[in-house]
Amino acid sequence: MKVPNFKGVRVCSKYDGRGVIERVFVDRNIHFAIKFQSNQTKNFFVPMAFNSGLLSTDNTQLNEYLQTLNQDDNFKKIVRPNDDIPTPTDLKITITDKYALTRHNLALLGALDDFYQLYVDVYDFIIQQMAEHTKKVFEDNHKEYHGEIQFYFPDSLKSQLRKLFEPTLNKYLHLFTNEYTRIFATAYDFHLFTYIQVRGRQYMLVPFDDFCKSIENVYVNSFYKRKCNQNSNVSQETVFKQVNTRIQILSAVAQKKIFVQSNSASPEADSTVLYVIRALSCTLCYQQQHCIEAKAYVASLANSDRFITLPVHFCTVCHRYFIGDKTLHEYEKTYGEILVMKQRYKDETLSSVDFFNDFNQESLLHQYGYNVRIDGLPESTRRNLLISLIEKKLLSYHEICRTIEQNISLFQGNPQYSQAVTKWKSDLKFIGDYVKSKS
Repeated sequence: MKVPNFKGVRVCSKYDGRGVIERVFVDRNIHFAIKFQSNQTKNFFVPMAFNSGLLSTDNTQLNEYLQTLNQDDNFKKIVRPNDDIPTPTDLKITITDKYALTRHNLALLGALDDFYQLYVDVYDFIIQQMAEHTKKVFEDNHKEYHGEIQFYFPDSLKSQLRKLFEPTLNKYLHLFTNEYTRIFATAYDFHLFTYIQVRGRQYMLVPFDDFCKSIENVYVNSFYKRKCNQNSNVSQETVFKQVNTRIQILSAVAQKKIFVQSNSASPEADSTVLYVIRALSCTLCYQQQHCIEAKAYVASLANSDRFITLPVHFCTVCHRYFIGDKTLHEYEKTYGEILVMKQRYKDETLSSVDFFNDFNQESLLHQYGYNVRIDGLPESTRRNLLISLIEKKLLSYHEICRTIEQNISLFQGNPQYSQAVTKWKSDLKFIGDYVKSKS
């Protein structure tokens, strides 16, 4: 097999940054040996590494050659599982046999919002079908319908449901395999998928965490079926390990890239309001099919000088950033309070013409997370937050005092807010004493 000489051509790796093709060699497959700026040299299968998005290039000749390979039905693309990513040894991590498609890993990979939206779509569809069926039963029996829902989940609904899965399954296929570029949501892939839990005589929707496990099984079933056509000795356990290992490795790689240097120039997003949503479908941007791009949003941590990158969505029409509340929760659970101006959506009826007008209007101090609710921040956390806001120059001492004093003025004398007023006065004195001690 004759391959053009691409030595010296510049490429870019999703995980290793910029590099140069150092050597091209061919056995049963085409390989590129690429040397990166870190002086590491790694081998990649071609064209799979480019098809998966792992590698990219601006070189016209190379892109034309890759296109030719992809159009050649006789070109045998033999790829070793997970050969396009670092090994556990490289990352110094231990692989476990537990399901890896968790909320935490999905958040790290920037996929939690999309998979949670899929969860919402699936169960909205199921409930809608049950409601329509129940209404018809009432009408057939000449009874008045008042919104009751009877259990109804025939196999005929499952084929319709699988169509809902396919776009998301393909969008994130690269998280589960480097061997295939397309997945089809077949009945076999979903034959063990758990949609409904039965407890006694009650039918319940499965929790999101169990939904994610079922999703991972769908990928495993799909890959296992394909591999069996090539090698009858392959086991489903082996395929599960390959998929599970890949998710854990990619999550570990993503985790290493979360922090950015504190001396890096702060991007524009740092001072932009981040809208927090329950699910993507809560936005008119999603419903009206605006162009929504994945972005990295940089914010500082309350208890550290470090900056962290959040996987967010950016509407190119409305020019707003938003993030799922579950993704934000996973990051704050792991890394602590994140100093970012947040506004939470308050009305999921979407009655407003301007979606972003339906967000709670909050003070800047509250948007950064400060609150004195009974179930809110403890005293030490509140005070550390106030110090961080001042030290990081996100809010001035006078801005903080003005907001707290306004709250005291508004709610002093109201018995329901007596504890809140006490906390505000205490925090006000604390931050005043802190500023004086620094002067």
